[in-house]
Amino acid sequence: MKIEFRKAILPDEIEALYEFDHIAFASFPADLFEAKDWAQYESYWMIVDGRTVGRSVAVVMELKL
Repeated sequence: MKIEFRKAILPDEIEALYEFDHIAFASFPADLFEAKDWAQYESYWMIVDGRTVGRSVAVVMELKL
């Protein structure tokens, strides 16, 4: 089994991220992101044996001192 994470290409894949999110988390509407939200996050596709099975989101925040 080969597992890899590929960085999502933004803005080209925002619609795909949105659609995947709404399928995977349909039972948890409070956890859904809107399409416009995806531009704010560093997102990755989880790919197993060449098949997209998930996505991961990293919220990147800048700390100003």
